[in-house]
Amino acid sequence: MPNQSVPTRHKIESILFISSLSAFTLRQRVSELVEGDPKLNHCFLVTDDKFDKFSIAGLDQVGEIRFILDGSTIKNHEELKGIGFGTQFLIIEYRVGDKHIVNCFLQKLKRYLSKHELAKKEPEEPEMFMNVPMFFLSLRTFLAKDFLISDSAIESARSCVSFDDVGTILMELETLSNMHQLLKGEDNDVEDFDEHAKASSHMLFYQNQKFKKKCILHYGKKHILDHRFIINSEKGDTQILLHVKWLPKVRKHLIGFIEELPSGW
Repeated sequence: MPNQSVPTRHKIESILFISSLSAFTLRQRVSELVEGDPKLNHCFLVTDDKFDKFSIAGLDQVGEIRFILDGSTIKNHEELKGIGFGTQFLIIEYRVGDKHIVNCFLQKLKRYLSKHELAKKEPEEPEMFMNVPMFFLSLRTFLAKDFLISDSAIESARSCVSFDDVGTILMELETLSNMHQLLKGEDNDVEDFDEHAKASSHMLFYQNQKFKKKCILHYGKKHILDHRFIINSEKGDTQILLHVKWLPKVRKHLIGFIEELPSGW
């Protein structure tokens, strides 16, 4: 039997809380715990100028533990109706392998936090999400029959902060899903000249092997991402570049890494 510990340890999980602490006070309390608790001596705080988002990192950790104070985007969800205006929500996002560290923080902060369970519901279509990492996270369910999307793709997508044309991504991914039929001349649906020209441009870029290929770990197995697929925003001057690999056994593309590029790159 293959060792399943690697993919399990790297799986991303998140917990939603209602917090009685302000963003400033929460960050201060977490900082005090990192400095004073012997169990957290190998951790350190990663911050910027914004108090509503910060992370805990460490050499012994599988990945970063993110603290995200967010009351604006999730407040509109139906399952949160009835909760008072101004309620402070906290999302803690972490890797399964770091759960013991998260539990250490929660034990110390439990008097300030109240876990809030979100009602289970059908996944929303990707167009509803207006940032790139959330969009690709939703694709794992929404387009599971067409693509495999790795954790490394979700992680790398966090750097795509300017690209906001997720509707175009969804349309362009249809071309990527048909790429092998297009390369073999088997796709007869492309009749419009402009669409054919665009598909041809994608094929040339996809086939070009003159680039440094990225290597990722997906479910405990290494994959060399030997193809790229570029998507232009119709709303601005940005592009996103997908590093992908075709998996013939399952007849799907593995999307392994995503980066944002300036237009005309």
